[in-house]
Amino acid sequence: LWFRDAALDEDAAAAIPAAIQASHAVVAIEVPNAEGEELLTGVRRNFFVGLLWLSRQMRIDRDRVYVLADSAHAEIAARMCSLSPHTVAGASIAGDPGELPAENLELFAMNQVDGLEDAWAWLADAPARNAYPAEFSVQLTERQFGRVFWVQANNFDPALEGKPATLSVKADRESNRIEIEAENVYQVDLFLNDQLVDLSKPITIV
Repeated sequence: LWFRDAALDEDAAAAIPAAIQASHAVVAIEVPNAEGEELLTGVRRNFFVGLLWLSRQMRIDRDRVYVLADSAHAEIAARMCSLSPHTVAGASIAGDPGELPAENLELFAMNQVDGLEDAWAWLADAPARNAYPAEFSVQLTERQFGRVFWVQANNFDPALEGKPATLSVKADRESNRIEIEAENVYQVDLFLNDQLVDLSKPITIV
């Protein structure tokens, strides 16, 4: 998913390395000319539309979806991945990604380089996504981004008295126990499977 000002044209397509063209499907995510909440909303819409299009049109490996951005779009691309880390395996950013929560950055592979050529090169051997991590911590900083992996925060305050909403979860399949620690998060839904717990047995949630 290539964050750009516009859709892919012939010149942009020609700049994609041949090895990437042979092994990857590249879709442009248009970054609207906007700021603040309007920018985030527009990028969110284009990002998920692009991801949905890829999933429907091609038999892609959902554990190998990556974001690429040049210096002009480095910050918004990295922020999008930080807000929705379960949707991507990694991000290759040719520029400054800005300040992002350290917990969120642990949830996807981040490659920060100086130029777009190096950003493309990283994709060839980039790591795959772990779609169902048994344990993770995350900051929830925007109301429209409450889903992270197998947890959906339905009711949370992203900035109560200057403190971010935080969520830490751990699933232990051996004991069939799930532990949840949260601050400024009041209600969550859990999307469980047999990889995380044994669904044929009682589950303890604390």
